[in-house]
Amino acid sequence: MTKKVLVIVLSILINTLIVNAKQIENGLNIKNLKVKKISAKRLKRFFIPLNIYGLSGKNKQENYWEAFRKQLPKKYAKSKADIMDRKKNGWVVFNRKSNIAGYLNEQRKVFWKINLSSIVREKNFLVHDLRYENNILYFNAACLSYSKEQKGKCSTLYAYDTAKKRVLWRSKYLTSNNIFIVTDNLIIAGYGFTAEPDYLYILSKTDGKVLKKIKLDSAPEYFEIKDNKLHVITYNNHYVFVLNVW
Repeated sequence: MTKKVLVIVLSILINTLIVNAKQIENGLNIKNLKVKKISAKRLKRFFIPLNIYGLSGKNKQENYWEAFRKQLPKKYAKSKADIMDRKKNGWVVFNRKSNIAGYLNEQRKVFWKINLSSIVREKNFLVHDLRYENNILYFNAACLSYSKEQKGKCSTLYAYDTAKKRVLWRSKYLTSNNIFIVTDNLIIAGYGFTAEPDYLYILSKTDGKVLKKIKLDSAPEYFEIKDNKLHVITYNNHYVFVLNVW
């Protein structure tokens, strides 16, 4: 082996070690991500309480068949927010009429505010859900109706850095409508609509790339992680999956 070849081989090995180290540091080795379906049970019918399946319903307040998540305490009743998410020092709020999201403390002081229309590429969209942690706002820009009416260019997930005021990443189209959840390493989302394919998507939290795409019987309505198992409720079924990392 020549000296030049040896240098190239060593360079490849070092780069591989660096990549693996970063994945381990983030708690996720993408190459080893495996998803296994362990059950799929037919729902008895509409409006079944999630506690029947031992689920809390914490990821979608009130009527879990609704796309919009709500959590409106009385003292914020006049805020006209459609989505409110309780955080340690206040609330993350969103108004779908204005497309403005913001972070308020208990005294209603605004830490930050952003009009999502200014950062979303899609001209027409509906935010069905948003999540906020470590200065990052995650939200979906869902199709208004059938995706074909927007040429399939909708239902995208975004990650926006509220401190640096820039979009970190944007997922592929038709990745997320309804709710999604954020774990330490992954984003669990799904897309589906009448007469359209329905899928569960597992994305990297770091860059929004799709790690796994799993066909479902109908559109996903609810996600919850319990005992290291991912529960997915669709219109017709209750799926349970095991992932090898969280």
